[in-house]
Amino acid sequence: MRDPRVRLLTCNVNCNGPSKVQATLDLINNNLADLISLQEIDVHAFGAVAYTKEWRRAGCSLVLSSPEVGLIQVSIQDALYPLLVVASYGYPGDQHATDALVDALVAFAKSFGGRFVLFGDWNEAFDRALQSHDLEMAWRLLSDTAEQALQDPDSHSNHHAVPRSSAFEPRGYSEIPHARTATSGQESRGTQGLRRLRNRLVQLSHDPCDPCLRANISASLCGLRKLVPELPHMPLAQLEHFAQCVQDLYDSYVTSEKEARIFRWKCMVQESPNKQVAWLRRRADLALELQARPLPVTDVATAIHPISVLKEHGPKWEKLWTYPEDDPVRLDDINDILKDVPACPASEIMLTLEPQDLVRQAKHMSGKAPGHDSWSADDLARLPLNWWANLAQIWNSIIAGAPVPLTWSRALVALIPKKVVNTRPLGLCPIVWRIGARAIVGKLRPWIHQWITPLAFGGAPGTSCADAHLRITAAILKGAKEFIQQDLKNFFDHLSLPAVLPVLAHLGAPHALTHVLKSFYRCPTRLFKVGRFVAGGWVGVSRGFVQGCPFSPLVALAVGHAWSHHSLSRDVRGFIFIDDRLLWPRPEASCPVESTAIALARSDHFDSTFKLRCERDKCAYVTVPGQGRLGGLAQARGYQELARLDFLGIALDVEALEGRPLKLILDKVLFRVRFLKCLPISLHRKVILIRSMAFSCFTWCAGVAMPEPQILRSIQHEISALFRGAFKQEVPFFLMHEILGWESSPQFACDFAALQVANRFAVRRPSWYDDLPLDEAFVTWPDVMPVARDAVHRLGWSILPGGSGITRCDANGVRVFKFGFSNISVLKSWLTAAFRDDGVYQCRRVQRRGHRDEEACARGLDLPAPATGHSFDFAAHRAAFFGLGTLAQKRAAAASGGSFWYHNPVKCRTVTPEDPAASCACGSKFPSRPHLTWTCPVTASLRQGLPPPTDRASERLFAPPLKPFPPAPSGPNADVFRDEVAADLYSALTTTDEILVATDGSSFEDVGGYAIVIRAGTGIHSHASGNDDEDQSAFRSEACALQVLASALAAIVGKVAGNVTVLVDCQSALRAIESPLRSALPLLFEEIAKNFLAAKESGLTTRFMWVPAHDRHDKWSPNWGYDAALCRNLNKIADEQAGAAQKRRWTRSLRAAWHKELATARAWSAKAICNSAKASETYRDFLLESKCSANANPPAASRKDAEDLRPGVADVVGVG
Repeated sequence: MRDPRVRLLTCNVNCNGPSKVQATLDLINNNLADLISLQEIDVHAFGAVAYTKEWRRAGCSLVLSSPEVGLIQVSIQDALYPLLVVASYGYPGDQHATDALVDALVAFAKSFGGRFVLFGDWNEAFDRALQSHDLEMAWRLLSDTAEQALQDPDSHSNHHAVPRSSAFEPRGYSEIPHARTATSGQESRGTQGLRRLRNRLVQLSHDPCDPCLRANISASLCGLRKLVPELPHMPLAQLEHFAQCVQDLYDSYVTSEKEARIFRWKCMVQESPNKQVAWLRRRADLALELQARPLPVTDVATAIHPISVLKEHGPKWEKLWTYPEDDPVRLDDINDILKDVPACPASEIMLTLEPQDLVRQAKHMSGKAPGHDSWSADDLARLPLNWWANLAQIWNSIIAGAPVPLTWSRALVALIPKKVVNTRPLGLCPIVWRIGARAIVGKLRPWIHQWITPLAFGGAPGTSCADAHLRITAAILKGAKEFIQQDLKNFFDHLSLPAVLPVLAHLGAPHALTHVLKSFYRCPTRLFKVGRFVAGGWVGVSRGFVQGCPFSPLVALAVGHAWSHHSLSRDVRGFIFIDDRLLWPRPEASCPVESTAIALARSDHFDSTFKLRCERDKCAYVTVPGQGRLGGLAQARGYQELARLDFLGIALDVEALEGRPLKLILDKVLFRVRFLKCLPISLHRKVILIRSMAFSCFTWCAGVAMPEPQILRSIQHEISALFRGAFKQEVPFFLMHEILGWESSPQFACDFAALQVANRFAVRRPSWYDDLPLDEAFVTWPDVMPVARDAVHRLGWSILPGGSGITRCDANGVRVFKFGFSNISVLKSWLTAAFRDDGVYQCRRVQRRGHRDEEACARGLDLPAPATGHSFDFAAHRAAFFGLGTLAQKRAAAASGGSFWYHNPVKCRTVTPEDPAASCACGSKFPSRPHLTWTCPVTASLRQGLPPPTDRASERLFAPPLKPFPPAPSGPNADVFRDEVAADLYSALTTTDEILVATDGSSFEDVGGYAIVIRAGTGIHSHASGNDDEDQSAFRSEACALQVLASALAAIVGKVAGNVTVLVDCQSALRAIESPLRSALPLLFEEIAKNFLAAKESGLTTRFMWVPAHDRHDKWSPNWGYDAALCRNLNKIADEQAGAAQKRRWTRSLRAAWHKELATARAWSAKAICNSAKASETYRDFLLESKCSANANPPAASRKDAEDLRPGVADVVGVG
């Protein structure tokens, strides 16, 4: 008999009903549901028929709205009964209205008189928990729902596991089931059984008369054979004779499982960039640890095993985080200190969080370590927006005054080794806490900018170590030669919430912020962790801020701000960065010793009040030898005297103003590059990891510090060794970087990073810059960024006055790059061209003739070096190298292979001219690559139709010289063009008070053009032009059109009034007008935005509207009641006019002719590379035939490895 019960199911498909039909069917089948209510299916009216048919094909009936006619009949116990199904929404946030709706629906359903089902999407339990401020329960419901939604349907539940939302307690290792581990790693049950059987058989062979052992072995065979079907039949009397057979079977199982583990590891690493980074960092650190020298006995750690570390260091940190009862916070002293700090009015910033705010922060935290609940940002990012909306409700309840869930105030504390004998605690709060806290800190930016000064960095939005470095270099430039350096010991661990809250209140912190901090730290608990091991239980703490909580840097900034105002004075300058302080007397100070002593005394009083401690061993007095005046003061305090300032990761020579990265460990960088060989990833991915894992170790401080040249050379050689499988040893460094991308060059990375820092400083002055004292202000980036300045001069370029731009000279004259008005990609192309051209001219095979004098030698052409002043292109080389070609083509693309030494890697050092192996197919001896490619008679047919090379670069590198990249064509006078546009705007606005203006930009082969189309009434006026800026991209052309329009509107301000609606088909340009500093052309768009704002304030209201280009987005409708066809037509006219202007400019430009020359050169290079590869294969076939006729082995170089790029013995470079 059929089950009389009706199984019900409800599901929210998050506006994706049509795309989730199959997933919904799987859900129905897995739960054996008879009825399902789907919410938010989002089916368009025209798609309802198809959607209904799809469900009917699956054997289901579908109702897409409230059923008014007809009922669905369900078979129950072989009889038909009518069933009323009602699906409804409640009122979010309104419990009373929802209750009333439910009561009405139930009353209506009861009046039906039959069976009924009432579906709802009301989250009653969750809403009830929110209303009662039981956020612990609300988070438990939300976390459990997420855990269930993300669970793999094929996985089996583990009865030992606990929900992530639960307040778990650590368990002993023996209580946790774990896989058996052998010397070779984890083993399957079958392998374990084979290992035991092998050991027993070996024992039996030594003692064959043991009946118990023989019986035990025989009894175990039946169960083991189920796990290992390959196990042979073994008679009881002959068991000892199968020991070797079982050994072989065991070895095969061990090998196969090892290969499977390696294969799984490769798959896992290939799919996860985060795992690649983690593995690379872990292996490099292990290699560095293994090669480290033994430490003195006095420095050897007393605890090494993780359990011992937990037992030794856990109680120390627990004691430090327990507030001493006999030393309470002196609030009166804190209030006295705050009298020196400017007070701020209470902020009324609304900290309400939207779901999108949380999702954005979760994406930013991808790859971050999870907290004790194991929730990661990557897992949560997979959840639908509805889940994030519920999480936002929890956060908004906390902001409104509800307590923080206790599980959120728990934190894992990872004890990181520090100087062998110590540890550093890194707190890992739950990821949902960190996501919400980051979002709140982001909303606090306007409040922070109210009181931030250049006296405190670290934790301030938009600041970094670079800002502190710039302040130091600016001070040195203004004459500062003496510095007092202080380091606070365990800064975050000594701070306490009662001491911090008055500071935040004095600075006008929003009430919600103080409430969140109070609630989070009301009863915090910590669980210490070392590696995979944790302590035996949670411990309560009463002091300290979590290092790793997003609020901690903000707290440090507020405390540092109070210290700077209390301690520093007019004659003693300085700043604090989290827990690092730097003070220096003003060069013009009349009594520098007394002023500095007073400042240090006030600093000591501040530390005593806030329970902070200076670590004397790390404090120092830095001065130019022989010029110090504070030596006695520093000596009295026990500070060491130094001639170099080691501060925030750089070592700065105060006298020479030369900086080096302080904690750059060359071996660590080399190991990270070296172990990239083990990762099964592409060449492009390896280059990305080189930049992020190796170059980032020294480019982070670009502009003020860079490594020594010998360090860069060591890294360069290690990178060359890394790509030895893809490039032969004879490949020049520059050509390898040209093929892989210049981002793989350490010197290029340093120079470009320094130029990027200079660009940021020139374009976007730090927010604290305007608050600097006058004697430190008015500095430019060439003054405070010596590395960037030296890079510009080394390249032979010049800096414009005030650091507003960079110029360079070539055969076409002076070229100008202006910061903020041209894209930084222009500067990168300059730098790439400079490195490329210098690499060609410095290449040995291009510099030197290199011909062998023996007449019998198979040589190439005797050509001169290319004339200076040319440029080169290697795009054809990259295309051939990464294309689907043969190994010979890849070698030829890198200007390698195809020579006697390449095809005879073993014999090349011992072969004599009389040996047949030394002969070319033409009879000459020891053929070089240029000979086989350009002069060998046997390969002459391959060269037909290919013009011969004219210099060594084209002969040996397949790179014909090109003229330097020419400047852009000049445009009309900008003022005249603007006046023409302004005249038409004035004329249009005098006839009507509302006009439409469309702008557009176009670009082709580095020549741009733009257009402005004005429509007033039925008349249309168009203007099209261009300019001579180095940046001729389509985006900048669009920006130029907006620039002309904005300046034209500003020119007619006060003469007319009206509404101007600007149609733009570039969304990036519209975003740039709203936020100029976030665009690629910040100063240009800042000028545009200012002109539009000035026009608006004078009666010319400007509105912007995005219009889809090229008739895309059929359903688009314009704002403010405009006709869509009219807007599209105006945009089309602007597009056509911009294209026509671009074509006119391109036709008469030098860049058009240059691109034609470039296309010819690339075609020649591609053909030359192909011919060289074919010549190499011809010579290889000749050697193969010769050796086969002599019954010899084929040449080693003819065999391909798995990657098709494995090298043989180091090549002997033969040029001619």
